[in-house]
Amino acid sequence: ADPDKLRAHLTGGQSPDQMFNFNGSCLSPLHLACITGNYQAAQLLTRSSKQPEVNVNRQSSHGESPLFVASAYGHDRLVSSLILQGANVDLPQKLGCTPLWVAAQNGHRAVVQLLIEAQANNRRPVHAALHGRSERTLGNCHQLVSAMADVDAQKTDGCSPMYIAAQNGHRQVVAALLKAQTTLDLQQERGRTAIYAAAQEGHAEVVEVLSRAAADVNIQQVDGATPLLIATQFGHRQIVRCLLELGVPDVNLAEFSGATPMYIASQEGHALVQAMADIDQAMLNGSTPLYAAVQNGRKLVVQELIKAKAAVQPETAHLCTPLYGAFFLGDRSIVDSLLKLGANPNLDCGISVIQPALHVAVHCNQLPIVLSLIKAQVDVNQIGELGTTALYTAAQENHWKIARALVEVNADADATSHPEGAAPIHIASQLGHHRIVQLLAKVALADVNLRLSSGCTALHLASQAGHAASVKILLSVPQIDMNLTDSTGCSALLAASREGHTNTVDLLLAAGAVPELKAHDGITPMLISALNGHRKVLDRLTSYRSTMKLSVDNYFPASTASEQSLLVHQSMLRAGFTRPRAALQTAAAEVLHQLVSARSRCDKENKIFVMGSFAEGWGSCMASLNGDIDPDSDIDYLMIDTNQLFHLKNYCRCRHPDPASVKKTVEYCNGEITCDDFASNCSTKHVETGNKSLGPAIHLETALSLCCHPPMAVLQSQNDSNISQRVLDLLRQEITSTPCHLVRAASPGSAGSQFR
Repeated sequence: ADPDKLRAHLTGGQSPDQMFNFNGSCLSPLHLACITGNYQAAQLLTRSSKQPEVNVNRQSSHGESPLFVASAYGHDRLVSSLILQGANVDLPQKLGCTPLWVAAQNGHRAVVQLLIEAQANNRRPVHAALHGRSERTLGNCHQLVSAMADVDAQKTDGCSPMYIAAQNGHRQVVAALLKAQTTLDLQQERGRTAIYAAAQEGHAEVVEVLSRAAADVNIQQVDGATPLLIATQFGHRQIVRCLLELGVPDVNLAEFSGATPMYIASQEGHALVQAMADIDQAMLNGSTPLYAAVQNGRKLVVQELIKAKAAVQPETAHLCTPLYGAFFLGDRSIVDSLLKLGANPNLDCGISVIQPALHVAVHCNQLPIVLSLIKAQVDVNQIGELGTTALYTAAQENHWKIARALVEVNADADATSHPEGAAPIHIASQLGHHRIVQLLAKVALADVNLRLSSGCTALHLASQAGHAASVKILLSVPQIDMNLTDSTGCSALLAASREGHTNTVDLLLAAGAVPELKAHDGITPMLISALNGHRKVLDRLTSYRSTMKLSVDNYFPASTASEQSLLVHQSMLRAGFTRPRAALQTAAAEVLHQLVSARSRCDKENKIFVMGSFAEGWGSCMASLNGDIDPDSDIDYLMIDTNQLFHLKNYCRCRHPDPASVKKTVEYCNGEITCDDFASNCSTKHVETGNKSLGPAIHLETALSLCCHPPMAVLQSQNDSNISQRVLDLLRQEITSTPCHLVRAASPGSAGSQFR
């Protein structure tokens, strides 16, 4: 800014074109002078004879020349000087804008005049002038038009000066362009004209000027929309009236979806009935103006369309009828009007799911509308696309008042075409809608034993879900069969026991459900409750059997081994037996085994093990099941005699070098080996404690070695098993890697002759 410093800088041999960083741009000193409007500095840079000649067309990092910068800021004196210095008046920056363009856009009329006089290209700057501030736009436009600018020149997107002026609402500019004989209906890349742009933006005065100039109001853009349609859509009612009065539009021209101005107007809350529009012209999906008005809650429009005799039952494939739309609006008066004018209450309707009108009203919980449909003689038993009735929908949605209204007009409680045979009583029971279950079972007299395709009844579904209130209602119906089973043999009691619903189990047992009923796979309520860990349910079932006074002799023969095992398990739990106690005892047995083995003076070939109930962790008390050890109990030790080897007949694979060894072959049957000859080979020894009152402390048993394990059915590959493959593999590995031995374990009366 200081001429003396600048002069000294230049006379010092510094280049006048040296570039500097300034606000993120790379500029020369001349650029800076043009930005600040420093005419004196610019003169020093361009006219000094004591320095190298400056490049007046040097462009910044954004492609802007000094002339462009001076034009943008409106420094007309600098612009004139640069033009005289030979600056290129048409040199564009990187975005393609020229000095004349930016001057016109910013409204610098003096600069525009200078550039025009310098014969700058004026084909495009008209567009820039129209983007400027409104108070300068008209003057800039007149200036460029007078300079014979191309008023029809279109930008790359097809926008003409007239389009931009109309879009921005410059009425006087539009008039000036019309006077300059511009082409009125040039379309930009999406097919929009100047009058379309003005109608969309709400510039009523511009629309009026263009309409009076005979602009074509029926030219459609690429999606089919017209000026009338877009004005209607944006709610520009003044423009709509102007187009109807001056433009003579085709009011029935539709966009690509089939929507007409009439449809859009009805949707937005005003109608074009007076414009003689087709009030029944539908969209491609069949939706009519009346449907649009109803769906959007435009009651006044609905009344106007009904008054104009709009079709309440359009003859189209469209299922979104006005009546369907009225259900969502929830206005009974509109529904009554539509029904009075002939709307069919039994017609299917919908969008993604097609249902009878009554079903839709029930789904929307519109009781007044349901009552209107009933009054109009709707078929209350009509089956929908899903195979169910309106009563089913009411039961599913828990709309009790609607369900009652349907039952009062004798709706069939058992009617269904559901793929699984589901009736209202099924869905209400499954979801626990007990008031509706009560209504269906006691008032509508629904068949409470009606089965699904799976064989399940309403009682099954309610029991499985644990809806005790619904179960209680169903059990109170005299016709109920509480012991019906489904296709798998599962009863309602079994279903409740499986899920652990104690209250439901109590209700079923009290009503006489049979707890001994087995499913096809042999599962009983007691077994499934134990397997799933439902202790309270198991308690109820066992208590029930006790109250029925079933003797052990009568009960156990009819019970499976698994049930007997469960009874023992349940008894142990009641006695106080716990897993930690079992784990502790087993660990103690293992430690004791290691101590005894380490201190034993027996032959190293003989192995000693702690065995029996103590080692297995469940105690050795015959008076209690809580895992305690009797004071007179002993601990079983087993010593395996490896000096003699016995062979299993029919299963032994050993080679016998000594024929005498064949005499040591034994027979195996059902887990037992019987042989009187070898009883003497086993001995029993009791080791007494110092306290005689405690009885023997240790029971030492001698076992005989056996060459192999007998076959076990569960481990045979040809047999199916519910045991996981991993466990089976571990068992097979254990059998093949450990020796087998014989111990005396005779049943009563066979002592000394039986081994296991």
